[in-house]
Amino acid sequence: MDRLYNYQRSSWANGRETGPGVVDRRKKIDLEKILVGQVIPTFFNDFDTAMAVLNISLAIQTSFALNMAGFDGTGTVFIEGGFRKNLAYLNLLGALYPEAKIALTKMEEAASFGATILARAAFTATTPKSAASDFEIEITPISSLPLPSLHDYIAEFDRLIRR
Repeated sequence: MDRLYNYQRSSWANGRETGPGVVDRRKKIDLEKILVGQVIPTFFNDFDTAMAVLNISLAIQTSFALNMAGFDGTGTVFIEGGFRKNLAYLNLLGALYPEAKIALTKMEEAASFGATILARAAFTATTPKSAASDFEIEITPISSLPLPSLHDYIAEFDRLIRR
């Protein structure tokens, strides 16, 4: 855990906003410094490590978004688009939500489909859930791998960015 931490979103820490960047070897590096080439994180020197850090970051960001939307860690999370081809991301997301079902769909244009469901609900003064019987989504469940230290990783990462 001494080596790799990644942080891509802005958040509030110690009463102030922290901008996007990474934590490398326990030191936070602001994204601006990376973009201008002032500091290059050490894990950028190894493609496989950089991809692992990126996937961990994406899974963590997804979990923050799901949690902010009220997801309680149970039920089904549907993955669409290019992310459904990223097995590392899917396994990490499954490890973050071991009680949830992670499922892939074969739906094309899912964002448009979702917008249509919302528009229909608004037009008919119902809820999106009321449209459930009008269509069927083909899903492929993804089995998750246990990664018991992942939550410790996130807690330590969070501690480091809040210093």
